[in-house]
Amino acid sequence: MPSPRSTLLHLLEEFKNIRELKKIHTQIIKSPFLSTDDQAFLITRLLFFSAISDSDSGSHRYAAHVFRAIKDPNLYVYNVMIRSYACTKISSEDETLSSFGSLLLYKQMLCDGISPNCLTFPFLVKECTSRLDGGTGRSFHAQVVKYGLDNDVFIQNSLIGMYSACGFLNSARTLFDEMLERDVVSWNSMIKATNLFGKMNKRNIITWNSMITGFLSRWSAMELFHEMQITSGDMVRPNKITIASVLVALCSSGCMGI
Repeated sequence: MPSPRSTLLHLLEEFKNIRELKKIHTQIIKSPFLSTDDQAFLITRLLFFSAISDSDSGSHRYAAHVFRAIKDPNLYVYNVMIRSYACTKISSEDETLSSFGSLLLYKQMLCDGISPNCLTFPFLVKECTSRLDGGTGRSFHAQVVKYGLDNDVFIQNSLIGMYSACGFLNSARTLFDEMLERDVVSWNSMIKATNLFGKMNKRNIITWNSMITGFLSRWSAMELFHEMQITSGDMVRPNKITIASVLVALCSSGCMGI
């Protein structure tokens, strides 16, 4: 016979709406068959499943409610909530989930004496990217270096995407060139960055200088693509995003006939 912990964990994995989630939460709190450790574990899992759920925005608000009730949140709990805030589309009328939620949580986490890890920063940078907030993104880059995570490929890829989206193409290229390890996402990000320049309606001297210094020519996407094939060998293979990005670059340069 399954233990109460196993049964409730299965219910959490299968919940379909916020009403079911609240019922499971009540069972976790009131069950006389759960130890303190089991309750803490299940509350953490409830937080995770509600925070990442696509069922409705109510589950994200409920995750915030659960988070506030946790007395001593650890790094895992903070990372779950930072991810939830960064990935949730928030209505302007929603007073529970702030559009700066992940940034404020990060500050609170540091105040609690908890250091971030490699799972913390990609979602913080993701929020900066969605807001086109390059200034805050640069600040997080400095934090990445401070905590010795600047060689993590997932963080580097998110930073390249942020710099590209915010128009800091030279910073994106510099970071790319300094990477010790590159995966297909790294290459795709740089190929996309070359295409962004061609789509900009207004280009100031900073934009032009970034493009000239970082990429040198409008053939950069193809050059990057060839460089990826030559230098990476079988370690990094192009995927459908790579091919699509290269085709976009060729179309924008009017050279599809070549």
